[in-house]
Amino acid sequence: MKLKLIVCACLIVLALTGCASERNAEPLLPSPMPSASVKPPDEPATGLAAVQQKLNEHYAELKQTHAIEIMYSGIGKDEIVMTVRSYGDYERKLSEQEITDYKESLYKLAGERFPVTVNVMECCEGVPGATGVIKDIDVTNNQILLVNEKQKNGNTDDPVANWVGLTEDAQVFFGDKQTSRTFDDSLIGKEATAWTTGLVLSSYPGIVTAIKLVIE
Repeated sequence: MKLKLIVCACLIVLALTGCASERNAEPLLPSPMPSASVKPPDEPATGLAAVQQKLNEHYAELKQTHAIEIMYSGIGKDEIVMTVRSYGDYERKLSEQEITDYKESLYKLAGERFPVTVNVMECCEGVPGATGVIKDIDVTNNQILLVNEKQKNGNTDDPVANWVGLTEDAQVFFGDKQTSRTFDDSLIGKEATAWTTGLVLSSYPGIVTAIKLVIE
């Protein structure tokens, strides 16, 4: 009899505990998904910045139409400033009329007249952009490693060194004769002079692009 009373008491306790647990249980709800941040739309460009954006889309077209390559274009204090060079016949002197015609094409593409200064870079006169001895060839990128042991790289003991590639219209000469634009290991050890675009990727060795390359 005593055993039956104990079993009944346990059953009652378990039943009451279960009811309490059901009353206190919180319903399981899915975790709220984090809301995605919405990026506000970019403000449309205005003034000279809007003009610059329009022109950026047409530089390749202008190069073919006028045989003029854009080397640099940026916004100055109150004008757009450009540096250009002759394309194709890269040693051709650009006349004032050619620059005037080029500006007229810029105005037409922009849909308005705007202040612009066009500077002309001439090749290939004065000091070349890179000189030295060819130490290596990058066949994949068609570049030569030109090292000038006579000149130090800044404040270091390293010689000036540049990987030299070619522009689309570049010409390569072996002495005074035009030769192939494709580089190979037979050039290693030869001296070379490169007239470049003037732009240098700041690494060591540097990376430059030649408009004219003369190999001795």
